[in-house]
Amino acid sequence: MGMATSIEARVPFLDHQFAESIFNLPSELKVKRFSGKHILKKSMERVLPKEIIYRKKAGFPTPISRWMAQDLKGPITEVLLGSDSEDHGYFDRKTVKTLLDQHVSGRENHERLLFPLLNFDLWYRVYFSQKAEREFSAASVLA
Repeated sequence: MGMATSIEARVPFLDHQFAESIFNLPSELKVKRFSGKHILKKSMERVLPKEIIYRKKAGFPTPISRWMAQDLKGPITEVLLGSDSEDHGYFDRKTVKTLLDQHVSGRENHERLLFPLLNFDLWYRVYFSQKAEREFSAASVLA
């Protein structure tokens, strides 16, 4: 997420002198029993609670599900169920409508189904649609 928005989230680790010194350390100090970042974790034990240092990885969640159900409901509905979405014929419109209705109403979270459908539809329009010359760009659809 950071790099996608031109934000470097690991700035301290980009110092070339620091990186060179770490590259020269023996491997057994860097990885221990299939646990990566061994030195970094050990060095932080005096600063951070162990629950933080040794917790499982967590992603950087974005509120895509909420955006799809609220702010982007209209544009997504237009893209997936509008007259132009019949161009490729790969989706069953009734199923897509059901998924979208359930998602918007909050009954189900279909973000993992709807987001790829949306991306496919926009991609298809840009590269394969017969109407591509008179259609808007993929970027302007959700603007």
